Amino acid sequence: MKIFDPQNYPNKLDQIQLGYNEIESEILSFKLSFDKLKDYDVEWKMSPPSFIMPFYDYLVKNRSIPTQEAYGIHYLNMNKGFFEEKKYDEKTNKALKARLDRTYPSLVRDVHFALYVKSKSEHSEVIYNEDLDLKEGIDLLIVFYEKFYAVNLYTDTGRAHAGRYKKKFRHIPFDNVNYIELPVKLKDANKKGDFFLYGENEFNRLLAEIRTIHKKKGTGDGDKEHG
Repeated sequence: MKIFDPQNYPNKLDQIQLGYNEIESEILSFKLSFDKLKDYDVEWKMSPPSFIMPFYDYLVKNRSIPTQEAYGIHYLNMNKGFFEEKKYDEKTNKALKARLDRTYPSLVRDVHFALYVKSKSEHSEVIYNEDLDLKEGIDLLIVFYEKFYAVNLYTDTGRAHAGRYKKKFRHIPFDNVNYIELPVKLKDANKKGDFFLYGENEFNRLLAEIRTIHKKKGTGDGDKEHG
């Protein structure tokens, strides 16, 4: 059996000295730009250094959300040796930069939602850990009355569903964790400046899913509570 033990996954949210509302204020002035270039090998076959680690490294060290440009620079600086060794051609580098730029808003969206859920969850613990994300495919883990709920966040688009389908089969699930899929239509999302964020609607959907699973398990502890 594969058993999840929270002691093996330190909570990154404990290191972030920002609230979800502060993130909203910061990003209002940020501008996003995207290159339409997409290279199949870069999108689906290449395994570049983690996009996640530099984002959270910047966030914790600077106590702020990086702009799209600052994130790209920090990513290159953290992985300088990798790119010097690979010596990718200009087209590959450009396609990788385009992929990085498209990933950036989802990183902002996910950390904002993690902090939002944390602020609203009086009776549960909210965990984000890079190893859970990268190695186990878990975007957010919630401990609700000593039961574990893994949340998979993604936008409700064909591309995101395809990526989620591939990701789903990369990991062996934990036997003691309940898995929740939470696709979100961007047109229904909470828009702040150029960013589409998750918010109250997604939180309520998530809470309803957790309560439904919790009730089916026969524990009933959380039926009276509000998160």
